[in-house]
Amino acid sequence: MKKLITICFFMAAIFSVNAQAHISKGDYKCLLVPNSGNGLGGISCPACQVKLKKEKEAKAAEDKRRLDAAYAKAEADKKAREIARKKELAEQAERNKVTEVFITMPSSTNSNTDSNSNTSSSSSSSSSSSSSSSSSSSSSSAETTTSDTSIYNNMFVKENIRKYNEQKALENAVTGVVDLFTPSAEESERKSQEYLRKIEHKAVLGKSLEQKIEQAKNGDDQSYYDIYLAYEYSFPKDARYYRRLAYSTGNASVFKKEKRLENNSAKGLFIGIQSGEVSPAGISFIETTNNFGFVMSFRASIKKSFGDPSREKKGPNNRSTFTDTQGNTYTFISEATKNEQGRYTLSLGSSYHIFKPLFIYAGVGFGTVNTFSYQKKVDTYNKVETVKMDESFLGGSTDAGIIIKLGRRIAINGGISFMNLKYPEYVAGLSFNFFPEK
Repeated sequence: MKKLITICFFMAAIFSVNAQAHISKGDYKCLLVPNSGNGLGGISCPACQVKLKKEKEAKAAEDKRRLDAAYAKAEADKKAREIARKKELAEQAERNKVTEVFITMPSSTNSNTDSNSNTSSSSSSSSSSSSSSSSSSSSSSAETTTSDTSIYNNMFVKENIRKYNEQKALENAVTGVVDLFTPSAEESERKSQEYLRKIEHKAVLGKSLEQKIEQAKNGDDQSYYDIYLAYEYSFPKDARYYRRLAYSTGNASVFKKEKRLENNSAKGLFIGIQSGEVSPAGISFIETTNNFGFVMSFRASIKKSFGDPSREKKGPNNRSTFTDTQGNTYTFISEATKNEQGRYTLSLGSSYHIFKPLFIYAGVGFGTVNTFSYQKKVDTYNKVETVKMDESFLGGSTDAGIIIKLGRRIAINGGISFMNLKYPEYVAGLSFNFFPEK
């Protein structure tokens, strides 16, 4: 009995030690189930087998995940290479202007091929001679297909060539227009260098005018004018700024004096021709000064008749009677038609200077106007005649107009002339200065 109890205690101690060793994963071996192929070099228990099975499953899952990742990476690399290849082909096609043409064969060719295959299958069952005929027909259909493909290829190639030529011509036209309005590199460089030199010159000029600017701020009129002259040639915008500043601050006396000097017109003696509507032949003498001058003109008619409906004058009323110097009595049956046949005028006046090239003139004088009226009359014997009645008169003339000097030697003039403040006549003339003043 004691031996049995001792053996039980001994076995319990061994089991407790092995369980502790198994739990703590020490160097002890599990002695419950012998298994030499478990890779532990000893005996394992069921718990160890479950653990080993889980570890193997986890390792297999990890290996599968790694294989899947490697396969996905390989597929992605393959797609990337395909995309890069397509991009390279597209770039090459753009450079060489080669367009890939995908041709769809006509349905008739497919139907013929199907019918040929059916015929060949049915005839092969009957005899070998029919199989040879079907092979020859298939070869002929292949030749037809090849020829059709070549025709379609040629058509598409010609169309692509035409489109390419049109696109190239348009690109060349656009490039030409852009180049026409785009300055060259040399021109741009020249302008940039010129701009830099201008900026440097402006800085140097501004530094040299610092004293003048200070004096101008203190109210010196001459300093404003000196600054204006310094900037006028190279920097007109700055020159105008200082001129406006001088006028706004009330320091523009030098500017006003210079303006008066510039506005002065040299004295001139102009001799030329002057022509009017009724009196086309005339001469003019014009003297211009800075203020008042002298103007004289003479015009005469050289033609016999100058009819103008605007100057018609009504004569006696219808059926009015008229007795001539011989005692003959007439009855007018129509109104008089006035016809001005000539004009001779002489006028004297003065010119006045407005600003440098412009003058105005006015003058008065006298003249004669040759005017006749034509009327139909009937005498006591009912004989109809046309009577010419002389209505010429002497009167006063009035002239007014403008004079424009074109330099120091040439001047033009134009205006209007009246007789007795009626019968207007437009006149114009050209004169030359034979004694210009410097």
